[in-house]
Amino acid sequence: LHRDLESVARRDDRNATLDRGRERGVDRATDEHRHHAPGRDIVAEGRLTARIAGLAAYGVLAGRDLAGRLAAEVSGRAVLPYGDFDVALELTGEDLGLGQPTADLLLGASASLSASVRREGEVTTIDGFALGTGEVTADVTGAFGRSGGRIEGTAELRDVGLFAPDFPGKL
Repeated sequence: LHRDLESVARRDDRNATLDRGRERGVDRATDEHRHHAPGRDIVAEGRLTARIAGLAAYGVLAGRDLAGRLAAEVSGRAVLPYGDFDVALELTGEDLGLGQPTADLLLGASASLSASVRREGEVTTIDGFALGTGEVTADVTGAFGRSGGRIEGTAELRDVGLFAPDFPGKL
C-alpha cells in the first residue's frame, strides 16, 4: 500500500514529524507526534491529517462499493495507557457512497463529523459531537464517570419519507 509513498521525516529531541506526499488517492497525510515518559506514564500528543481523493480504491477492504472523498484530522493528548486524554476529530466527506442505497441517501452530497472528548480523573466529558449531512443532523454533549453522569443530544431526520413514503416530513 505504501510502495509509492514519498516521505520526509524530521526529528529533534522531543518532536517527530512525518510529511507524506501523494499516494494512490491520498492527497496528503501528516503525522506529528510528541511523547515523553515522566515516571511510568507515557504522555503522547499529536495531530494526524489525511485526505483521500477516491474511496473507491478501498472498496475491496470494506467488501462494498465505496465512493467519494474524505478529509480527516485527529489531534490530542493522552497519558498512556489509562490516564487522562483530550482528543478532537474532524471528518468531512463529499459525494460519499457506501454501496447501500438507504445509507447513500442519508449521506448525500456532503457530510461532516466532529467530536471533542476528554477524560480528567474518572470523568469523561463529551465537549461536543456533531454529525451533519443533507438529510441528518445530530449533536451530543455531556459527562459521565463511576458515580453517574448526564448525556444530552438531539437528532433530526430531514424527511422520514426516505424510509416510509407514507410519512413525509421531519423527525
